[in-house]
Amino acid sequence: MKTTFEAISYVWGRSKKNKRIICDGRVIRITKSLSDVLRRLRLPHKRRKLWADGICINQNDLEEKGHQVAIMGDIYRSAKRVLIYMGSEDGGHGPRVCSLLADVGRMIYDNCKQIDMSWDSFPYPEENDPLLSDPRWNSFFYLLDQDWFERGWVVREAAFAQDGLVIWHQSEFYWEAFVQVWLWLARRAHALYWDPECPEAAFVCHSKAFRQRRKALAKVFYPETNWQSDTLLESLNSAAYLQLSDPRDRIYAFMELSEDFGQAITIRPDYKSPPMEVYRQFATQYIEDTKDIRMLDYINHGSDSTYGGTSSWIPRWDVSARSIATHISFNDSPLTSKDGSVHEPRIIDRDTLLVRGVVTDSVQYVSDTFQRDSTTRQTVGELWETVSPMLEDSGYEPSLILDAFLNTLCLGIFLGDEYIWRRHADAFKRYIQIEHQGRMSSEVPSQDLLSRTQDSYATFFLDLAKSVMDQNRFVVTKRGYMGMAPAITQKDDVCAIIFGCQMPCILQVTATKDHYKFRGSASLIGKKFFGGEDESIITVSVGHDDSKEWVDWDVEEQDIYLV
Repeated sequence: MKTTFEAISYVWGRSKKNKRIICDGRVIRITKSLSDVLRRLRLPHKRRKLWADGICINQNDLEEKGHQVAIMGDIYRSAKRVLIYMGSEDGGHGPRVCSLLADVGRMIYDNCKQIDMSWDSFPYPEENDPLLSDPRWNSFFYLLDQDWFERGWVVREAAFAQDGLVIWHQSEFYWEAFVQVWLWLARRAHALYWDPECPEAAFVCHSKAFRQRRKALAKVFYPETNWQSDTLLESLNSAAYLQLSDPRDRIYAFMELSEDFGQAITIRPDYKSPPMEVYRQFATQYIEDTKDIRMLDYINHGSDSTYGGTSSWIPRWDVSARSIATHISFNDSPLTSKDGSVHEPRIIDRDTLLVRGVVTDSVQYVSDTFQRDSTTRQTVGELWETVSPMLEDSGYEPSLILDAFLNTLCLGIFLGDEYIWRRHADAFKRYIQIEHQGRMSSEVPSQDLLSRTQDSYATFFLDLAKSVMDQNRFVVTKRGYMGMAPAITQKDDVCAIIFGCQMPCILQVTATKDHYKFRGSASLIGKKFFGGEDESIITVSVGHDDSKEWVDWDVEEQDIYLV
């Protein structure tokens, strides 16, 4: 007989078990946070059957823990309802969030009745839409700042809910209604989404999981060409900013979230193996089973030049940073050799990955590592002053070098309508021209020369660029290409194209011929320019079919040994 129960999703808090409850006639010690949750959820006049990991899993028995973690997806899928407990204090924001969800949800519903629900068919709001300036968004952002959203395990718990109910102090609302509003915010209300008060990174995993399970609704906010299936690698990478007390859970907590789960690999949770050994096992099995090396695109070593004491081709899922490649939506076309082929990777002696590719260039200039909070218009302008003399004979069209520079900062990506996005980029371009190219008197502050609208557009452009630049470096190569590269990049590192990856990469030369350490993926902006639908300037990263200049260079395809 099937048991009917509700599962709890909550924040563990401190691990000290200083509270006691009676369960099946036994006294059990639990944490204060779980005690608070149970007291809030218990019913005054009847029994309630709940499942909580802090009680139902013996955390001290590693074998039992591994077994329970392996079936947790089934547990949350089987629950009649998942109770998502945000906390006992809402600062008075709960009722405002509830009313905002009702109003935005009604707007989404009304619009969906009027459109054909095709790709990217949901309308954008007018610039003066009252919803865009509604003060209740401050309450929405306050909710997103709660500790629950920083926890890694809750992504799966909420994603698998048949019926998710959010409980925040005395306020209650449905999880699906909340995610729908977030989706509209992220895909249609860009000024709100890039508001400094909006903690957008905290919700990336949740929105991906929702999009995957509610494609019929989610697709109205996306162009079909930008739609990406959420792979296992993408799930692992998106969780970089989330908190997990055990680094092994960087893999175990997200194995079932992707659309390719079961088609790629399955690793049984083993809490007796060291974390780096779990990462090695995953990387080895993934490459051997799939013959796919796009896993390299997800590598980000942060600033750790020791590569965590392991092989540089093994992703460090415990590093809280995203690789450059993961900011870009791909159409599943990897970088290829001259004849369009991709070679099968091979693991040699456990520590070495053999791939095929071409070393194309070397790093001539590398900036300091960008920090999101300290990157300003002034620092970007000063960077332009530094690199522009290096580009005089670079081969970029002289009249378009500044456009290419700005495209480099944001990897050539844009949000929403291309025409509107171009206005944002042009506003920032004008700021650079005014303040840092000497075309007008630098004694006049830029905000006096830019209109108020242009100034807000320039701010919007910088906010997006900062999200890409954060923890990365701007580089100029010996061949005169501009690019964004990982923080670990150094002068004289080499640029390479590994066939089968989605992006060029930076490699550290070693003492052994053809042996390299993998620094990370990079975006090197090509010198071919294309016109957009609105006569905007579009550039493509080196190595892709529209920017495959290297085939005419004096470079040869070769075996590359990553160590």
